[in-house]
Amino acid sequence: MKQKLKTIVMGIILSLTNLLVGQSTTDIELHNRYWTYRENFRKYFSVISKEPGGGLPFSDLKTNHSPYFNVVDAQGNNISGNVDLAGQINVGGDVIAFMAEYMGVLASEYWLLHNGGKASSLEEKAVLNEIYFALYAMERLDKYAKKYFNPLGTADTDADGFFVREDAPLNVYEKLVSNNYPEVKWMSGIANQGRPLNTQLSDLDNRKFIANVVDENGNPAYVKLQSDKSDFIGVFRSAEKEPSYLNEMSQDQLIGVLFGFKCIVKFVDPYVDVDPDGANTALANKNIHDWVKYLTDKMMLHLTKTTYDVPMFTQEEINAKKIKLCDDMNEKPWTFGALRFKTKAECENQFSVGCQEDRCTNFVTDTEEPNNPKIAAHANYVITNPHNGGKEVSRGPFAYIFGYPLEKLGEDITGNDYPDVDVKLSLGASLLLNNGLSEIITNLTSYSLLGKSFDTRDADWWKEVYLYIPKTKPVRESIKGATGASMHIWLGAASGAWPHNHYYDMMVEFDRPEADLFYSVLNDKIKMVSNTLI
Repeated sequence: MKQKLKTIVMGIILSLTNLLVGQSTTDIELHNRYWTYRENFRKYFSVISKEPGGGLPFSDLKTNHSPYFNVVDAQGNNISGNVDLAGQINVGGDVIAFMAEYMGVLASEYWLLHNGGKASSLEEKAVLNEIYFALYAMERLDKYAKKYFNPLGTADTDADGFFVREDAPLNVYEKLVSNNYPEVKWMSGIANQGRPLNTQLSDLDNRKFIANVVDENGNPAYVKLQSDKSDFIGVFRSAEKEPSYLNEMSQDQLIGVLFGFKCIVKFVDPYVDVDPDGANTALANKNIHDWVKYLTDKMMLHLTKTTYDVPMFTQEEINAKKIKLCDDMNEKPWTFGALRFKTKAECENQFSVGCQEDRCTNFVTDTEEPNNPKIAAHANYVITNPHNGGKEVSRGPFAYIFGYPLEKLGEDITGNDYPDVDVKLSLGASLLLNNGLSEIITNLTSYSLLGKSFDTRDADWWKEVYLYIPKTKPVRESIKGATGASMHIWLGAASGAWPHNHYYDMMVEFDRPEADLFYSVLNDKIKMVSNTLI
């Protein structure tokens, strides 16, 4: 069994957009379908609160085998054999990327309620409160980033535009898990389930819990989160644990959030103020539009500042290169100059003197570090981590690929003016950007076909690059199904930078023609997608 947020949210989005663009499905059918999806989402995928983990759409809840878990006996010893793995859970994932659809759902739900005879109703107030806590979550993740990467310090008092992916502590997971899979019993509740409480297995800081699983002989067994996997993407950590740089924001996270922000300013009236706790002063009254513009401006200012010496490869790629180098060294540890041999004897059979052992036991400290040339002497639209010495995040050194539509989207949301893309390539940089533009176009020099000189410091050049993407079928095919596809779905629709027909052609190539509804509604266009394709 596996529940995916994506399936539920797509159902919600289609239900909403069907109404907005005048589909033929009856209102009653859409109404019933919508609230079924929404109740499932509220119950299984979110916790609506201001606390850590609140206001976030959790993306993945599953009971199949997960590499983060192993099965142990009552003493904590690993169990081997054929173990029934039913009841194992993995909660979390790419949480912030799903803010795109989540905030889109909330904003369009408000519009439907407000314009469908439910203005000032309890239902409308409820969805506005949920929007409030989604925005609260984004600001909280921004302020928490400093504390996350510097556990001995304090959280930022103001947003700076850089956020982490998730901050959900164990009690949030516990609530979601108990809602989804009541057969799972957390350690704190074992004694109440008629089973003896094993104190060695009840350490919540190590994220150990019990599920109704059995070993190969049918005896009760326990499921324990592997200690070395306790900090997977986005998971909350206590101050004494090392931070995971997988928890850094990325360009797809940023694009997803800005898509959601665009939906909010599109569908929520600009005069709307929300104060979820009323007379209680714990939560401030907020104007939704002003809040979105404030958060967007912080993100855009962080994104558009100039960064120097942008590397060719991400740290993940360099690590992979180091591992491969280390593997090669271990396979053939004996060297004579550039030649390598598996054994000392093989080397000395050819060279009587001069053979040296060159064994790599730890790629991190390997002295033969792979070359990482610089792409740019300077560039803006590069995502950096201000709490890590300003280093580029692993999935953000090439955000300038999307610089033109990001600029337009930021300006559309806030009404402010942001810098154009400006990238000065280093003299030694290859024009084949292995981890960036090559995902979109194989060879940048092909843009000479546009009749424009190759000039990455020319803002119009970057505009032409982006506008060229959906025009050419080989380009569309090259990124079909890639992780970058969702970025194009969100960014193309929210920025309106592509002509409508080009966006639609792109979505057809992605086998996502229904995404045209995003573009149509957000840009006040007549939908191009056929009813039969939705």
